[in-house]
Amino acid sequence: MYTRGVVLVLNSGQTAHLDCVFTMTDFSHFDNPVVWQKSQRHELSLVNVLASIEPPFLDTNRFHAAFQVLEATKFRMSLTISS
Repeated sequence: MYTRGVVLVLNSGQTAHLDCVFTMTDFSHFDNPVVWQKSQRHELSLVNVLASIEPPFLDTNRFHAAFQVLEATKFRMSLTISS
């Protein structure tokens, strides 16, 4: 699997759109679930597994996840966090 990292610095109230494009042969949602994690100081929280937003983030209605197959071995996972 290959992907590129990114760091975003936002002001309060801004919307963030995160894209993770990766390539992988024999990709399986069950064997290799795509997840976003939020880290803040010493806390690590699971935001989503594939396109399913996890509580407590689901309850805010601010998170939207999408998964796309771009090519046979190229995929995109997107996460938008609204203000």
